[in-house]
Formats: sequence, structure tokens, C-alpha cells
Amino acid sequence: MKRLLGILLLTCLVGCMALPAEADDQALGMLLVKNFFALVLSEDWPVLERHLAACFQSIHSDGARDRAKEVALFKKHKLSSYKLSNFKTT
Repeated sequence: MKRLLGILLLTCLVGCMALPAEADDQALGMLLVKNFFALVLSEDWPVLERHLAACFQSIHSDGARDRAKEVALFKKHKLSSYKLSNFKTT
């Protein structure tokens, strides 16, 4: 599991460095979201928490969540297969 996570993080780092300087916010936003969900899928919560800012917030139809509440939500639900689409970066 640690080896898989190491490969994932290295891929993320290389992917970020491979983006051209003029890469648009849409591409960077998509990369960040995909990497976030890959960490959720791996269920390595300490690594995920280290990558979330202390002031992390998310907004959902049922209200806002801080970092701790968002991580607790993901821990409750098992992520299996998923598809991400229709990205809009703001």
C-alpha cells in the first residue's frame, strides 16, 4: 500500500511539473481533484489530511464542512469505482 501511495504521489508531482507554465486553471483544477479522489480511494487518511490545508472548507447542498468534517464524511463512505466529469474551475 505504501509503495502504491508513493507511486501515486510521484505521479502527481511529475504531472504537476509536466504542466506547461501557461496551463490553464481548468487543467490544474482537474488534476488536483483527481489526485484528491485517488487519495480517498487509497484510504490513507493521514496522507490525505497532510495534503488538506488547515483552513480547508467544502460547500455542499447540505451546508459547509471544515477539514475535519470532510475527512470524517469520506471515512464513513467506501469509495469503490468512480468517474469524474464536467469540471468547472473557479
